[in-house]
Amino acid sequence: MKNKISTLYFRVLRSRRQDFYKVRVLQTIRNFGMMRFLSLNSMPKALMIIANEGFQDVEFGVPKKMLEESGIEVSIAAGRKGEAIGKFGLQVEVPYALDEVSSGNYDVTIFIGGPGAERQYHGNAEYFRLAREAELLAAICIAPTVLSESRIFQGKKVTGWDRDGIQKAIIEKNGGIFTGEDVTVDGDIITANGPEAATAFGGEILDALRK
Repeated sequence: MKNKISTLYFRVLRSRRQDFYKVRVLQTIRNFGMMRFLSLNSMPKALMIIANEGFQDVEFGVPKKMLEESGIEVSIAAGRKGEAIGKFGLQVEVPYALDEVSSGNYDVTIFIGGPGAERQYHGNAEYFRLAREAELLAAICIAPTVLSESRIFQGKKVTGWDRDGIQKAIIEKNGGIFTGEDVTVDGDIITANGPEAATAFGGEILDALRK
């Protein structure tokens, strides 16, 4: 009888130990899953704004690839959702119209240049709204000139495309300090002067997102 009680006691003890370790394992798995969930959901998100017709292919493609290869989720918006066509023929599917997105939902908002940007977004209220909402604003080529109309660059150092000698005057008229550099960083504003600076532009965006 004593041996039976002893055997039953050790069985119960072993069962409790097994249950304890099962609980610990489940807790570890759950915590790991939660950490992975938080990690995935804390990855930076980028919003790229392009023209529906005539965006600059390189200025779009190079930074986008750099961001995505770094694990950053990239969304695309334009004046109209649907298809966008680059200056040199790059076709891009655009899931969002400007009035369907908010820069507040992204860590960086990137305005891509090209002749289409000036044609489509000159004086565009939604374009300006997204710039004002941006936590980190990045603009390249003609985009800084177009955005300067909103007076968002007052007192800020800015660069941009100026091969015609007109863009510098427009930016300065609207309160910006034109540097003429390939890439200029002034606080939470990153600007670049064209496709030749696309890689450096993407690099500065990545550096800013890592801070």
